[in-house]
Amino acid sequence: MTETAPAATADDGPKGIGGWLVLPAIGLVVTPFWILITFVRDLLPVFDGETWAMLTTPGSAVYHPALAPLLVFEVVGNIFLIAFTCYVIYLFFTRSRKLPAFIIAWLLISGAIVAIDTFWGLLVPIVAADADASYYKDVIRAVIAIAIWVPYFGMSKRVKNTFVE
Repeated sequence: MTETAPAATADDGPKGIGGWLVLPAIGLVVTPFWILITFVRDLLPVFDGETWAMLTTPGSAVYHPALAPLLVFEVVGNIFLIAFTCYVIYLFFTRSRKLPAFIIAWLLISGAIVAIDTFWGLLVPIVAADADASYYKDVIRAVIAIAIWVPYFGMSKRVKNTFVE
């Protein structure tokens, strides 16, 4: 009598938050704190009355018409990213079937916000004057993250087996 092997199912393979999936889990949890720290340290002081007036008053030494809209974009972008990241964290740890699509969207939107912010900043002479190769590090980091994690969340068996509820 010969035994036949059971047919492979979608559940075959690794399952659960383990393996490479630990890295995006750590990144997701750290991201809102990193954004908040950066926001408070670098962006919030700009809105001090004197600083804001100096940056946004035509005729001042550092005024540029693109600067105020850029700063508003940064505030709105950071608040949006904190909220969106928290929602993606919720989807991740509840193992929602929506997670792969949302984390891919999160990666692409985060990358777009970083790229827009970086290149918009180059329109402002005071920012462009200080821009060196390190100025682009966040854009490069976002492109690398997209190149690695979008295919992973689209094709990984662990992802397919973990985010099913």
